[in-house]
Amino acid sequence: MSERGDTGAFDVRDRPLIHLHIPKNAGTAMSRAVKTRLALWPPSHWLHHADVLGHYRVGPTWRDRAAHIAERPARAQQRARFFEAHAGWGMHEVVPGFEDAAYFTVIREPVDRTLSVFHFLKQDGLLDPSVPLHRFLEMVEPPEPIWAIDNAQVRFLAGERGEMVEAPRFDVTERMREVAIARLDDPRMVAAMVQERMGESVDVLGRSLGLIGLAPARANVTKHRSRADELPVEQIERIRALNTHDSALHRAANEVLDRRLRAGTPHNADLGAGGFWRGVTRVAPAAAGVVRRLTRSGSSASRTGTRDREGDDRR
Repeated sequence: MSERGDTGAFDVRDRPLIHLHIPKNAGTAMSRAVKTRLALWPPSHWLHHADVLGHYRVGPTWRDRAAHIAERPARAQQRARFFEAHAGWGMHEVVPGFEDAAYFTVIREPVDRTLSVFHFLKQDGLLDPSVPLHRFLEMVEPPEPIWAIDNAQVRFLAGERGEMVEAPRFDVTERMREVAIARLDDPRMVAAMVQERMGESVDVLGRSLGLIGLAPARANVTKHRSRADELPVEQIERIRALNTHDSALHRAANEVLDRRLRAGTPHNADLGAGGFWRGVTRVAPAAAGVVRRLTRSGSSASRTGTRDREGDDRR
């Protein structure tokens, strides 16, 4: 791992990137934008896009992808530039070629995220459409661990070796919260993004990586969902009670974002327009459509069959 001795900043210019993708936090849009840009340059990335983009079509779990990458020749592993999964912190310790990887993630306000999860699960057939919100909030076990609604974002960031914390409801601890908050400022974390402040967050991510013109489009939006201001007060308070640690994490993410914006250069930036993203803007616009279709296919897997309990690239 390369460190800058004068600033202590993690040098990401020649490092692969991991998206710690917490479901329903606008992560699909971010991953599509990053994958599209990354596949544009150099031209060899087009020829070896599966290696470059972390074999996103292999599954059903992220560990299946890690095992697949491990079986690839060393030269193919060295092409790796991006890996995304609904998985906990520490994927860099498991996925070959990502030992020195940088991270980004997106944090969302917990009440809004819970409502998005609730309606998405109904939309995706993972929850009976007749189940009302108040019953959903009292379910002891989510349909899958990645759909936890009690301090789920802390569970992801406090994980180890890619495994999110699967403690029973109400067993997420203050120590786990402290670990999760510390990882927002970890040297590997090039951008702790905030869903409600996506414009500023994209600016931090782009400047951290020397990327010009990163512009995510909305993707995988949950339809026909209720808003927090339409709910009874007792339901809002119940969601907040289930997410006290996530609320603290959300506040901390806003503080980290504010600090990096005030500093003028991101946490691990000062990279200019070179390195990791050198030359991506030189490719003809027509190529972007080809690559966008290519990368979208990895983010729109079938909504039928067994889901990846650890993570896939669809949400």
